[in-house]
Amino acid sequence: MKLIKAPPILTLLFILICPTVQALDEVSIKLASITAKAWQIEGVTMTLTNINKTPQQLLLTINKLHLPAPFSELSLLDIRCTAFTWQGDELRCQQGQLSLHSPQWQTRTAHFSFIIQKNHCLFKLTDLHWLGGIASIDGEAQDDNWSMAMTMKAANGKELLALLPATLFKISTGNVDFQFQVSGNETGIKTARLNMDVKQLTGQTETGRFATEKLSFNTQINAQNTDGNWQWQSHSQLNAGALYADPLYLKPDGHAITLTAQGSLNTATSEIDIPTINFQHLATGTLNGSARLNYKQELSLEHAQFTLRSDELQKLTSVYLQPFFAQSFLSSLTFAGHIDASFTMTGLSLSTLSASVNQLAITDSAKRIKLQNGLGTIN
Repeated sequence: MKLIKAPPILTLLFILICPTVQALDEVSIKLASITAKAWQIEGVTMTLTNINKTPQQLLLTINKLHLPAPFSELSLLDIRCTAFTWQGDELRCQQGQLSLHSPQWQTRTAHFSFIIQKNHCLFKLTDLHWLGGIASIDGEAQDDNWSMAMTMKAANGKELLALLPATLFKISTGNVDFQFQVSGNETGIKTARLNMDVKQLTGQTETGRFATEKLSFNTQINAQNTDGNWQWQSHSQLNAGALYADPLYLKPDGHAITLTAQGSLNTATSEIDIPTINFQHLATGTLNGSARLNYKQELSLEHAQFTLRSDELQKLTSVYLQPFFAQSFLSSLTFAGHIDASFTMTGLSLSTLSASVNQLAITDSAKRIKLQNGLGTIN
């Protein structure tokens, strides 16, 4: 740690024991700046108040704290440490307050603590009121490695969405809790982890083709970066409410809907490879498969293959097929039975399809066809 234009700390002790200061109420020592690796503290002042009373109070104030990358966009201003220690190459603020400013967050106040050592620095923000909720942020830098964790409780979904790039989805109500952790070094981000709970989300796109109604779901994502090749794992569970994706209308009704996947994203080739996909709708069916996508110009499906199994063909078809049958001769048909199927896709076109059905029952509200205990295969 390098002190610039800083008088010795012993000066303060000398002033305190000098008899000539008994008439003073406070004593201050100002330092131009303190630098520790990529951290820099500007406008440091140590003030001792209530000199003639017991106990005295020693206060550390800082005009601005510059953080190392990737925290450099955060401006920490007007820091006041009411409990701190300064020994050798270590400056430690155990209890303080500050104003936080960034292009996205404007100016907020928060409780603050930090430790600055020669090759190790960390900070913690708590009770940060933002987006209608309360957030905390922890950051740490050790040599060339860094990590950051952010926890948010009860963020307003509408305000959170406003921070993202232009989006066609408009939120009217909903709250979000999340924990986000990221780590890396001087070359960039190496790991990322997100755990997000969305509650009572209601909104829709401008076209109305995608909408949610009091939707509650949880999403977990883990990712690791090796030279631009991201390995990732994700799990999402829809617990309550409804999701509309024209023409599908999904509603758990006590039966959770889950999507689990793992794959890789290559930033050099703009390819997303997903070797494992598992979609489960309890009491309805299970879909397993793999897919490859490309996002060089726009997100597009290159190839996919899936297997489908359901012992509840009636519910499966009513949720996932009947919406596509609307206003066709198939709209009057109801199916029941068991199905095992596999299919492949190239782009958005179906390439191959095979299926076996047993105990098949078909009823027609128009009374054109009826089948009981049918067996069949499709190739």
